[in-house]
Amino acid sequence: MTRAISFSIIKGGSGKTTTAVNLAALLPGNILLIDFDPQCNAGISLGVTKPKNTIYNMIVGESDFDHTVKKTEWCDLLPAGKDLNELDLIIAENRDVFSNPGHALKNAIADIIGQYDYILI
Repeated sequence: MTRAISFSIIKGGSGKTTTAVNLAALLPGNILLIDFDPQCNAGISLGVTKPKNTIYNMIVGESDFDHTVKKTEWCDLLPAGKDLNELDLIIAENRDVFSNPGHALKNAIADIIGQYDYILI
């Protein structure tokens, strides 16, 4: 059974990325880390810079998991990009596609959830 853990708080500098990256390296099993911060620090910490596709591309349907995921030494990574800054606007302007905006990420990764022991966001 896959367990999802989300590190979220509005305040910057609170250790969300550091905690998520370190936990991804320490947890046993198959781990997926989703970098959902447009600063891309989780990806940078894992050596992934300037990816062609990001989690944004998956959410808006421009890419699939296999063309987005990056394998790292400690975990699989769905990298972020600066385009995440525009995601809320894209979702708001396309309510016909995103009928339940709160499920946009869940829908984007629905097909692969069972492949991982932990998904860290």
